[in-house]
Amino acid sequence: MKLIDEITELISKGVEGPYWDFKLKYSDDRKDLLKDIICMANNLEDRDAYIIFGVKDNYDSIEVVGIDNENRMNRNELRQLLKDVKFSSGIRPQVSLDTLEIDNKSIDVITIINSSHTPYFLTEDVTSEKRKVIWAHHIYTRVNDSNTDSNRSADINHIEYLWRKRFGILKSPLERLHIFLHDYENWFIDLGNKRYAYYKLLPEYRIDFEEPEPANETPRHFYLNSDMNHGKLYVKFHSTTLFETEYWTLDGFGVYVPQPKLSYVQIGDDTYVYYYFLLDSLEGKLLYLFTKGENNYYSRVPGFENKHFLLFQNVSEAKDFNCFYNENFKRVFDQVKNDKRQYHLLKAN
Repeated sequence: MKLIDEITELISKGVEGPYWDFKLKYSDDRKDLLKDIICMANNLEDRDAYIIFGVKDNYDSIEVVGIDNENRMNRNELRQLLKDVKFSSGIRPQVSLDTLEIDNKSIDVITIINSSHTPYFLTEDVTSEKRKVIWAHHIYTRVNDSNTDSNRSADINHIEYLWRKRFGILKSPLERLHIFLHDYENWFIDLGNKRYAYYKLLPEYRIDFEEPEPANETPRHFYLNSDMNHGKLYVKFHSTTLFETEYWTLDGFGVYVPQPKLSYVQIGDDTYVYYYFLLDSLEGKLLYLFTKGENNYYSRVPGFENKHFLLFQNVSEAKDFNCFYNENFKRVFDQVKNDKRQYHLLKAN
């Protein structure tokens, strides 16, 4: 869902909630906002949270009044606010600031991005200009439509929830796998030499690779050595297979990638294809692991160094591209049809 649609829906509810807060304007005291951000970063809904400026809470209704430039914060000031204080382990909430037009009025929205680094808390007291203190080692959260009071810490059950979120205990084995695959530095993986890999912090998570066999897929032509192999790959938790796919070896075992997804355009009797990865999928996370966080499938052929697999953040981005590809295919086709090599790669066998 687009940000403007989500914020419009929250405003239409007519009340504040466990991950959104309405404010008429920015406070003169920036430290007040710091505590609000910490509470939202520690929200109990396990999702992004929003602080929305330019909206008036009339107690029985919500009114969009717009934001003026008085005391208005910009992105640099917001980043500096978080940078100037000491968070535990130096891990700060990730935030963004956007201006939206709703009911012909401008509002500001601070998005506090959901993460597994909870609970966020300070290691040194912070005192605001109004002598309000954000206490070190106090854990603040938001329950229903209320933030934890400055002189208190959250209830113990809520603190436990936030720590469990950090350690992935709240998630299923498959959900935890998504997190662990991004932690490539803690994997034992020796592609080409070992037929297994495992997560060093929890060795019960492992990957088994079957013996590869010769394969013939279009992307092999992008590499100097066109020899290609493929084999089955199983991601397991203890003895349970959580996920299975293929792995591909390209450039004579020089490059390893999980099997990408395939999309195409049909023109008459001819099919034109492209290969891609969704970075938020398990295939995308495996690509991240195989390439040690670089998503690099380098080709030694000039002009094709890193262009033959497309990378999309999610399904929505892939669908948008596919629409564009279909609408503009003829223009792309006209550009490559006189280049026999590119034409051969674009056209499916």
